[in-house]
Amino acid sequence: MNAWSIELHGITAHFRDNRFNTGGIDIPLRTFRCPPPSTLFGLLCAAKGGWIEPATLKLGWKMSFTGISKDFQRCKIPEGYIIRTGFQNVKDSPVVREFLSFPVLSILAIEGVSPEWFQAPVNPLALGRAEDLVTGYNISQAQVEMVTSGNIENQFLPAGIGYGALCSAPLYFDEKRIPYKNQLLVEANDNQTIQSEKLMKNPSTGETFFLWNYE
Repeated sequence: MNAWSIELHGITAHFRDNRFNTGGIDIPLRTFRCPPPSTLFGLLCAAKGGWIEPATLKLGWKMSFTGISKDFQRCKIPEGYIIRTGFQNVKDSPVVREFLSFPVLSILAIEGVSPEWFQAPVNPLALGRAEDLVTGYNISQAQVEMVTSGNIENQFLPAGIGYGALCSAPLYFDEKRIPYKNQLLVEANDNQTIQSEKLMKNPSTGETFFLWNYE
């Protein structure tokens, strides 16, 4: 089975864990170790420069990085809304935020993704925050095979497959920015062996990816 292997390199990445609304000095604002499906879908749309029909996508992805570090940022926290004037009060809240150092986002795309999107992206590509810009890419063709068992690390899985921290997130946001199909996800960070009919393996690298579709 033919696929495109796309690697996006950066210096930093941060995918805010939506279980934490904000952070502080003592409790850093956590980052996911991998972008969830909605974030990955947004990245694809940014690269293309327009809407992608979700049902056309069949792909998997994972993150690798050299370490997890922390930086210090200022956030603006809403305090109160004045209905009469439409003014939103905010206060500054310094926060320590986790980030992934020297991340590599590996995408293995079977259907719906064009390599040209990443060779000349319409919009700047970021691995999370606006400052987490993609600094380079590698694109190649790969022959993949479907398997029923494999090792998974730093990938998101539907709940019930594998183990890890649970969170709820939409599959994607539609053209009107409405979340589509909120579902329970597993953040599978440890190298673990899972059983599923939706696994694909890249024999050249030995990596196994969970195959997502956006139907």
